[in-house]
Amino acid sequence: IALSHMRECSDIAFVAEAPDVDVVLSGHDHFWKLTWAHETPILTSGTDFRQMSLVKLWCGDGKPSVKVEQIIITSDVNEDPAMKEVVDSYEAALGAKLCKEICVSLHELDVRTEAVRTAESAVGNFITDVMKKSL
Repeated sequence: IALSHMRECSDIAFVAEAPDVDVVLSGHDHFWKLTWAHETPILTSGTDFRQMSLVKLWCGDGKPSVKVEQIIITSDVNEDPAMKEVVDSYEAALGAKLCKEICVSLHELDVRTEAVRTAESAVGNFITDVMKKSL
């Protein structure tokens, strides 16, 4: 099982070079999709908790069998009490830290994809400087 955060085209290229991978669980593209490439399922998880997937693998001789079911998240999906407890503990621990001001920028920070993915950017430098300062 490969966990990926690549675009679908890169996941497809990856499974072409990795025949021992039985399934790719991916998450970069912001849509839910099940793609098969080179006899390998590539499951893209979607975004903003709009859906989840139930993945079942059956192992035997040769390549495992895979079944994927998309579950749309609505108010009809019951909250899991044990998972809620875990999430609540993380939210409590992170909440105070994430609300704390750690620095100020005197410059506009352009975070558009075309700005941060094609060249050096002020926001990239800013985040790097903050990370370096925190070490």
